[in-house]
Amino acid sequence: MTNQPNSGSETSANMNRFCEKCGISSVEPGYQTPLCANCRSSLVYRPVLSYIVMFCGIICVLMLISYARRGRRFRVYIANERASRAEASHDYATAEIQDKIVIKAYPFYDDGFVRLAKDSYAHGDYAETAYALDKLNGHELDSDTADDLNQIARDLDAKHHSFKRRVQQ
Repeated sequence: MTNQPNSGSETSANMNRFCEKCGISSVEPGYQTPLCANCRSSLVYRPVLSYIVMFCGIICVLMLISYARRGRRFRVYIANERASRAEASHDYATAEIQDKIVIKAYPFYDDGFVRLAKDSYAHGDYAETAYALDKLNGHELDSDTADDLNQIARDLDAKHHSFKRRVQQ
């Protein structure tokens, strides 16, 4: 067959020919390949192979899982930013709440416990301060942070002992 467009004489010749696929004599006019309407539509609308569908499904599932995990990380990032902004504005109650969200998501995040210890101490929640200091016990921290936390621990011990002495008297 030629790649040139059909002329009128070729169109009439195609009308008399049979479908190349099924052999029916009703050929659609205006096409180079003589096919009937049913065969031409079956060639156009081929089913997608099953392994391609499965591969696309696996990719979609992996994307959904990554987006779900990204949402959790994004919420923790927002909580961490809120805590730092609240700490900068001396709103230690809000900072403590946001620090707890971060620590709940990442329980081995030392910087989160450092921030929780400082914010809860400034807020006056000494039980939470003691919890954060206990979690940081034995961890390696830089010298400035360790000095700050040691000062908080000494102040906490002094307040705790003075509370005991008042109770005992």
